[in-house]
Amino acid sequence: MKRGAGGSDILILIGVMLFLMIVWFGNGGPSATKTSGPIQQPATKALTTTKSTTLPKIDSTATISTDLNKATAQAQKLKQTIIETSGNSPFKNEIVIEPANPYSEKTQYEYLRLRSAETNHGAIDISGWTLTSTVSGKTAHIPQGTYLPNFFDQNYKGDINLGPGETVYIVTGTSPIGISFKINMCTGFFEQYNSFSPALPQQCPRPSLEKLPRDILADTTCTDYLDNFPYCRMNTDSLNDSGLSFSCREYILNHINYNECVTLHQKDVNFYSKQWRVYLGQTNELWKTGREHITLTDKNGLLVSETSY
Repeated sequence: MKRGAGGSDILILIGVMLFLMIVWFGNGGPSATKTSGPIQQPATKALTTTKSTTLPKIDSTATISTDLNKATAQAQKLKQTIIETSGNSPFKNEIVIEPANPYSEKTQYEYLRLRSAETNHGAIDISGWTLTSTVSGKTAHIPQGTYLPNFFDQNYKGDINLGPGETVYIVTGTSPIGISFKINMCTGFFEQYNSFSPALPQQCPRPSLEKLPRDILADTTCTDYLDNFPYCRMNTDSLNDSGLSFSCREYILNHINYNECVTLHQKDVNFYSKQWRVYLGQTNELWKTGREHITLTDKNGLLVSETSY
């Protein structure tokens, strides 16, 4: 009996469905990996492409810092050994000695000069260092001093620390104010009643440019007088017959002096200069007027600098 076209189509459809079912079961059936949605890499892919590698060990920051500190300490120790062997100080070329004015027969005018290199990284303590004439054998030690001299009160001594680019004049004689000191913008007042060699800088602020009280500012006679008042000088004249008001005379007597200058300007950025005055306190001259050789050695007796003239 001959089948119709509709029967053939049904048989073909059934055959296709059976084929698909066979393929489905062949791939695992219900347990097969779901393939709908975005295509995923097989789980075994990562396992087959992953390589087992060993990363290099990296030291911690603390370990590196410790190693650097050890290396620095060893380098410093080696440097110190070389220095001690050579007889030179670690401060050699950082502080330089110059003759300046060693020729005077009067101790208050006889002085040497030390200069600290601009390239130095910090202040250098020079108290306790030794100056020696290798010709005569005379020696002197650099004393302590005061950073801020007090004109009418006790001065407190401390080691002299010479900063980068600073200069110190080392005078053979005694200090006119009884102590070695660092120069500031007010120390010019010391020259009024004392003699310094070399002379102290006259850099005191101008009296008429100070912050004046209102009653003084309103007094034109007083301000005119202050305009002509000398720098770094206290008044020594009788002002009773000057024609100045009482408040003006009182201001001049009480406010134009070293201590008041320090009070007003101690915190100014340019208050301190880069110069020290150091006094060895000797009563006899130390240095020869010619054919002299002077050495500067540190506390350990190592050579810092030397000069000849």
